[in-house]
Amino acid sequence: YGKTQPFLAYFHRQRLEEATRPFSFTGKRVLDIGAGTGQLYEFLLEKEPAIDYYACDLSVEMKKHSRVPPERYFVGQATALHFPVDDFDLVFVLGVTTYLSRSENDRLLQWIVAHLRPGGQAVLSFTHRRSLDYQLRRLFRAFGWGRKDGRSLLLGQRFPISAFSLPEARTLMNDQFQVEQVAWLNQTIFPFNRLFPRWSIWLARRWRRPAPWASSDFLLFLSRQQ
Repeated sequence: YGKTQPFLAYFHRQRLEEATRPFSFTGKRVLDIGAGTGQLYEFLLEKEPAIDYYACDLSVEMKKHSRVPPERYFVGQATALHFPVDDFDLVFVLGVTTYLSRSENDRLLQWIVAHLRPGGQAVLSFTHRRSLDYQLRRLFRAFGWGRKDGRSLLLGQRFPISAFSLPEARTLMNDQFQVEQVAWLNQTIFPFNRLFPRWSIWLARRWRRPAPWASSDFLLFLSRQQ
């Protein structure tokens, strides 16, 4: 994304940094759900070259374009796959909940809680429904601004997405998880992040305490309820 969509490159890097910041990965077994081309894997290699890492994604093409060892990358839904190990210390679900229905998110959370080791944690990202970014995107969709041939020049592909306020995301946990920490992500705001990406990134990096209303996404750090 670096050259074509710099604000996405900024956002994805920020998400990786914030999602991994609290943890030491030495001796930890990691599962990356929705691994894509293996951005998290390559990021973790910088921290722990001997990382015990497993990945899964729905796309065969993503696997082909990743550097994750093929025997560690599984194609399909995590809830339906049979991994060679039974449990994990850390489970990352980055950029996934947005594209799942409520029932799919529920099933995924049930699966994660059943496969976390004692003392393990899960990190999930969510699209923030109450952010200015999300509300402006909805407004642009409603009026069809920037559309051409049924697609939006500014918004990309059209498909349903699931967005959550922080209280709604907490409700998803359904007494299975305890929320240990919240991190707010991506203080670039549509449509300025598309039209003036480098200025948007420059301004976003100067937020000392990111405000929820200005954050398009957030992370929840979860531990299993005792």
